[in-house]
Amino acid sequence: MKILIVLLISFMFFACGNDVPDNENLSDTKEVIEKAVDQAATQAQVVRKKYPLKSGIITYERTGVLGNGKVIVYFDDYGIKERSETYNENGEVDEIKFSDGENMYKIIDNEVEKSVYLMGPGLYGTEMKFEFDPFNGNEKRIQKYNYKPLDNMQILGRDCQVYSMEAASGKSTFGGHDGFLLYTKAETPVGTYETKAVDFKENVDVDAALFNVPEGYKILK
Repeated sequence: MKILIVLLISFMFFACGNDVPDNENLSDTKEVIEKAVDQAATQAQVVRKKYPLKSGIITYERTGVLGNGKVIVYFDDYGIKERSETYNENGEVDEIKFSDGENMYKIIDNEVEKSVYLMGPGLYGTEMKFEFDPFNGNEKRIQKYNYKPLDNMQILGRDCQVYSMEAASGKSTFGGHDGFLLYTKAETPVGTYETKAVDFKENVDVDAALFNVPEGYKILK
């Protein structure tokens, strides 16, 4: 916004040359600046939205070559704040990642240390947003990754769009609805594994502490 104001003021002086502008020109320019500032302030207040829902908790079951387990995803502020907890078949935590709306972190909690590792920017949560056409119609990339739309599937009462794509590591299938990724399947040389949503709690209260660095933990970069 400061840059916008500087540009407008610069324009005023360049337009008027070295002469001192009259009161009418100053009034007009002031009005233009005020309108631009108001517009910029309004745009800054627009909420970043990853999902159409304000908050929620999604539970996934994971099966296959990686072993059985579950993943619980918590989100708030329309998915800008998000947390993913992965559990193994014994119910033990394998991994916790979270985004506070600005940065993404991974929790390191063992007998040696209690810390969080700063993974990088986390402006849009921790999870992949589902988009039915991830290549935006780019034919070159569609052919390169052998992108194929598949039949819809029903997951938790939602009519999910599905597509597959291929890379050197194998074939992946994704299914989702309204931006929520609810199904993934990976077929690799070492085996296949699937992750599927089995429970979805919409617009529930989510503890804000889940998206913050725990007290007493140091941040590693």
